[in-house]
Amino acid sequence: MMTRNLMTSLRPFWLLGVGAVAGLLILLLIWLIAYLVHRRTATVLAEIVREKVVFPVVMLAMACGLFTLIMTAIDLGGGRFFDLKGAALKSVLRIPYVGRWERTVEVPAAAADQQILANIPAGELKSIELEADQLLAVGWNVPVSEAQSEEELVALRPGEAFYWARGPEAKGPLAGQLQAIFVTNETNSPARVSMDIDQQIVVPEARMIVYTALAVVLFVMFYVGLQLFFPKIAAVAFTTGKEAVNQPLFYLTLAAGCFLLLLFIFTPYFTFGEDVKVYKDAGLQLIMILAI
Repeated sequence: MMTRNLMTSLRPFWLLGVGAVAGLLILLLIWLIAYLVHRRTATVLAEIVREKVVFPVVMLAMACGLFTLIMTAIDLGGGRFFDLKGAALKSVLRIPYVGRWERTVEVPAAAADQQILANIPAGELKSIELEADQLLAVGWNVPVSEAQSEEELVALRPGEAFYWARGPEAKGPLAGQLQAIFVTNETNSPARVSMDIDQQIVVPEARMIVYTALAVVLFVMFYVGLQLFFPKIAAVAFTTGKEAVNQPLFYLTLAAGCFLLLLFIFTPYFTFGEDVKVYKDAGLQLIMILAI
């Protein structure tokens, strides 16, 4: 049980590692471009990475990246550490194309199988709500006239909204890829269909990859900019940082913080086996402070 909990707790580090590797590769690309067009920036970037304030963060990013590579190699060899690697990477590429959006569509009178929406990849539809001011028939992925099961059809009545939300046991056409929505209006009046769709990436935690990559790049480039544009302030900042890092108290605090963060993996906050109803403190603020 403990091994399974530990493996589950370590899975986010795979995402962190991917983001760290991406951030380091972006920094390398920036250095190569700077080396070609502005040698001083490339020199400053190389020096900043070796600074005692920045170097530990770079090493931590490299360690996370190494962890990810090792776990990926284990999975390629038949392990089952993280089964959603491919889905997570695809989710990163899909981030710009998802979100919540609303749309109103006009359906002419006596219209048959009018297509009003197409191509939502499997797993991305989190919820959908439809409303109409006329009696309509809606077909999921197939025209209304060709539907062969009740799951493929829904009747929209005036004043009655249709709502579907993805759950753990979601089934039917909306649980997979939604290729198209077909609407048939058998009345003699045009109809208006209002749609409220929440489309999200399959692996929401994949955003951690983007956040980690941005954090690594922005952290290093902040000090590069400080050195380039405010060299005197940078000198004071680096000197102060070195003095703080060289203090024994820094390493004691670092060790204590790491130990307590690891302890939270096995100790579910402050419940200690008590019922969740007497849950008084989630320990979130303490975890955030320790993470700093």
